[in-house]
Amino acid sequence: GSGRSTKISPKKNQDPCLRLISRVCLPCQPRPAFCARGFSSTGALSSKVTLKDITILDAPGGLAFSPNGNHMYALGRKSDTIVLFDRNAGTGVLTNPVTIKDSNNLEQPMNIVVSPDGKNVYVSCYDSDSIVSFDRNAGTGALSGLVVIQDKEHLDGARGLAISPDGEEVIVVSFISDSLVSFNRNAATGALAYQVLIKDLTNFDGMF
Repeated sequence: GSGRSTKISPKKNQDPCLRLISRVCLPCQPRPAFCARGFSSTGALSSKVTLKDITILDAPGGLAFSPNGNHMYALGRKSDTIVLFDRNAGTGVLTNPVTIKDSNNLEQPMNIVVSPDGKNVYVSCYDSDSIVSFDRNAGTGALSGLVVIQDKEHLDGARGLAISPDGEEVIVVSFISDSLVSFNRNAATGALAYQVLIKDLTNFDGMF
């Protein structure tokens, strides 16, 4: 439950830079109720395997894979958890779940992304109005070094989350504050620094 908390102070009169939206796609809300193998030639799914655990994955929300496909992360929205699985890249089988539970800093986690270089993991948290970042061990997938950026004005109901393909920007959209916040990402440390705030009560109303 310990971590460093940082308040951000958005800059005023800043160009909205709508180019940011074209650089990343804001993901939908995947729900990891099951996994299935797909065939690349047809796209058909088969070999359904159900993973059900109301203790560590209560109300499952976002999920993400490591760049090499050897790990998968799933979120439990009601259990305030991140669950790390080892993944067999050949079969897709998930094993060895490791749970991070933190009801202070991971209150209703909604979406999760892994940086393209595999060094960091970022999570948007709806009830704590925050984005949480972790350092990631590329070999084991283990997460450490939790850092919290909380902004109850502009990250109120933080939900949608995306990282640009070059790993230089992380974008969060917030359902209640009707805003889009972009952060610059330090490639060496994974640290996030406020860049752009776009708040639009008309066009972003209820954005997630």
